[in-house]
Amino acid sequence: SIMKPLTTAAALDQGVISASQSYYDPASWLVNGFRITNIEEDGGARPQTVASVLYLSLNTGVVWELMQMSKMGGTAITMKGITAWHSYMTDHFQFGKETGIEQGYESAGLVPPADENASALALTYANTSFGQAMQVTALQMAAAMSAAVNGGTYYQPSLVAQYVSQDGKTTVVAPKVTKSGVVSAKTSSQLIPLMQQVVTHYRDAGYSFMNFPSNYIVGGKTGTAQIAKPGGGYDEHNFNGTYLGFVGGNKPQYVICVFNSKPQVAGYAGSNAGQPVFADLAHALINGGYVAPK
Repeated sequence: SIMKPLTTAAALDQGVISASQSYYDPASWLVNGFRITNIEEDGGARPQTVASVLYLSLNTGVVWELMQMSKMGGTAITMKGITAWHSYMTDHFQFGKETGIEQGYESAGLVPPADENASALALTYANTSFGQAMQVTALQMAAAMSAAVNGGTYYQPSLVAQYVSQDGKTTVVAPKVTKSGVVSAKTSSQLIPLMQQVVTHYRDAGYSFMNFPSNYIVGGKTGTAQIAKPGGGYDEHNFNGTYLGFVGGNKPQYVICVFNSKPQVAGYAGSNAGQPVFADLAHALINGGYVAPK
């Protein structure tokens, strides 16, 4: 589900939805003969908003956003929407490609091709809108989210800040821009408060560790990832708890991606497994003076 903010960013960037928009969510969609539902309690069929798609983590909500990318004025997922979302995943967010970070054995991940002759293509792409039917690394997610909230510039991830030669000469490694215009500055400015509402939602729901000082901006998204089985399908008993978020003052300064493999303490869901780790890191950055307040 940490994919959902990026699906939302893509739809916002194309102008097919607005940040304040509401819509009627049926609580399930039938796509290629398969029914897509929500994992968490969504309250059933009822009006929802773009904001609630994120803070309630609605699979049906991001599928609706993919339907809007199809620009048919209805609930169909067409090749127009599929190719548009494929372009955002691969060309904008750089999924399916190695980032080029300075380490070996990096995975490129996998984005399914937008092949109109593929079986159940609409279902496949509906699943990608909430992070299934594809493979993405935590590093790729963090880099894509950074671009989505920094105004649209994708910087190549790097582990090295500078080189120091034997004679003591220091060479600073300049940030390398992989792509500009990932999303517009307007889209970034809309996505940031939407993700802040996720933090507020959990704070108000009793997650006290998600309470942050008002002179900082903190946003994020929980993720509860089903684990694919080698023979097909998903493991029904084990999950990965994830969280993708940012912390900053006037603007996001740090992006944090948490990946917990099959957590067994405090629950498996991202809200109970990934979110507390993110909160600890965000508080540490604030309390340590690494984040400039508003």
